[in-house]
Amino acid sequence: MHCPGPYLAVRVATLIFLPHALWIVASDFISLHYVAQRAGSYATSGGELASLERFVGAQAPALLPAALLLGSLLRRRASARFDAGALIGPCDRSYLAMLAFGPCATAIVLAVATGHGLRSMWGGPLWCFIGSSR
Repeated sequence: MHCPGPYLAVRVATLIFLPHALWIVASDFISLHYVAQRAGSYATSGGELASLERFVGAQAPALLPAALLLGSLLRRRASARFDAGALIGPCDRSYLAMLAFGPCATAIVLAVATGHGLRSMWGGPLWCFIGSSR
C-alpha cells in the first residue's frame, strides 16, 4: 500500500515549519529550554513509568465521551444496512489514525527519549482530532 498524500503533507509541513526551526536555532533553543524546565526530570529509576501512568490516567477521563460514542457507533454499525466503512480506504484510515493518535504518541516518545515528564495539562491540545469533551 503506497499512500502519497501523507508524504506530501510531511514535505509541506516541513516547509511551513522551517522558519520556526530557524528561529529556534537563532534564539538558542529558548522554547525547548522552557519546556524542559517545566517538564522536570525523572527523579528515580521508576519515575518515567510513573509519570507516563499519571499522564495517561489524566487523559482517560477526557477521552471517555469519545470512547462511549465510538462504542455506540460500532454497535449501530453492525445492524446498519449502509456500510460507511466500505467508502474509507486503508490510506484514509492510516491518515486519520495518525491525526488522532500521532501527537500523543510523539509526545510520549519524546518524553521517554529525553527523560522528561509530561504534564497532564499538555494533553488537551493533543486530542483535537478525537472530538473529546476537553
